[in-house]
Amino acid sequence: MLVVDVYESNLRIVHKATFFSKTAWFVFAVSCLSLIFPFVFSYRSRGFWLKHDTFFEQPDVRFRGEFLFVGITNNLSNLIICNNFNYVQEFQAFDTCTTVKVREIDYNFDKRIDTFGFQMNVNLPIDEQLQRFTLILGLDYKLQSTCPLVMQSAIIIQEDSIRDSQAFDLRANLHLHQNSPLKCINKRTDYTYNFNIFDSDQDYENYRIETILRQYLERNVSTHLGEVYKFAKPGNGEEFRIELTVHYPEVKVNYKTSFWQVVKFAWIQYLAVYVVFAYIAKRIVQYVFDNNLLLHYKLCPFKKKD
Repeated sequence: MLVVDVYESNLRIVHKATFFSKTAWFVFAVSCLSLIFPFVFSYRSRGFWLKHDTFFEQPDVRFRGEFLFVGITNNLSNLIICNNFNYVQEFQAFDTCTTVKVREIDYNFDKRIDTFGFQMNVNLPIDEQLQRFTLILGLDYKLQSTCPLVMQSAIIIQEDSIRDSQAFDLRANLHLHQNSPLKCINKRTDYTYNFNIFDSDQDYENYRIETILRQYLERNVSTHLGEVYKFAKPGNGEEFRIELTVHYPEVKVNYKTSFWQVVKFAWIQYLAVYVVFAYIAKRIVQYVFDNNLLLHYKLCPFKKKD
């Protein structure tokens, strides 16, 4: 006849000792060490408290339609300043930019711009050549997932090697720059830098390149161009063409973790190490009691009580 196992159970053997005995203190010490050692080991191995974390997101970037171009020719007394600020009367006499074209492309139809194109033609005075220029384009920049952020940023281009050229072509990626991690508070949107980088007042000093750059670089969060590839087309003429193609890839964002995220990450590390130490502690205690190395007595369920 075939015999199979249909049910099994374990016998529970209780080991007892007095409260202040060496046996009780030994079990207490092993139990405490099995709880403390995993914490010490995890903490000393670094990375236990996750104070900062990162996430990746493609930002929602839109051109604001604001730009400032300052060009210097071989005639240092003749600045070329182009902009679209109606309230800046001082720039109008120097504005010789005839054509400005803008193109924003969403390749995958996710309602986020993937590529930004900008083209500008600058009329040059007779017998003058453009030596260097600075171009600033205003942007609306948004992050919407882990740490919502709304700010106004810029594309800043400074070029000094365009002598004897009639065109300048640049291709690059737009990156996010942080001096310190963002603060994420219950997914509240951060509007700290949601103000125009071009001050909308009549003070000429606020439109100087050095003033704009100084104030922009003092920010904790800003944008800059990376993986820049540029080409200056040789030639002379009465017109200088600038063409930009900027891609908006995913950016890496650093942020400060919340309290519960820190606890969750620490608990996972602690638990992973605790399982090992708890197993070792159990085997040590089992060895001591199985070999009667400490004074105690057993209560076995299969022995009759006197």
